[in-house]
Amino acid sequence: MRLNPHFLIRALLGVLLLLSSLYAIEPLRTRFFASFDFQEGSNRGRIELWTKAVQTISEQPFGVGIGNLSLAFVPTASYRDPIYAHSLYLDIAVELGIPVLLVFLALLFTSFQNILRLSRTSPAFLGLLASLSFFATYSLVETPLYSVHVLSLLLILLSFSNSHEFSKNY
Repeated sequence: MRLNPHFLIRALLGVLLLLSSLYAIEPLRTRFFASFDFQEGSNRGRIELWTKAVQTISEQPFGVGIGNLSLAFVPTASYRDPIYAHSLYLDIAVELGIPVLLVFLALLFTSFQNILRLSRTSPAFLGLLASLSFFATYSLVETPLYSVHVLSLLLILLSFSNSHEFSKNY
């Protein structure tokens, strides 16, 4: 599959427009550059959570149990305290263990491979590839799996990518 040069020019113009709007609009610019400041409050908090998550994983590589991340991080936490690691991969490893994280990563990798193969036959599958890429990247800094809307869409996306009947028909 060869990309149309006009598509590449439009994509480049779109990226330039996005970057210029990030720079032109003050609140967006401030937040964008704050994302790279490791001393900024929310960044510092995430780094502390990630450090605590890695420490917990090294102490309990088979996980602390579903929903027990808040108790592992703050033993005095109430059962209703919504503490999570702000990284889906770290959340899975802390709560369910490294073996389950490896299974989840294998599922994502297999889905990427299948969608990439399908996108060579039809450009329509590039949307699925972009969606899964966005989910995998966003999951580095957030835990979107806890959203019922995101989980539903992810399950549909994974079922499309791993369905042999779907692959054969398209």
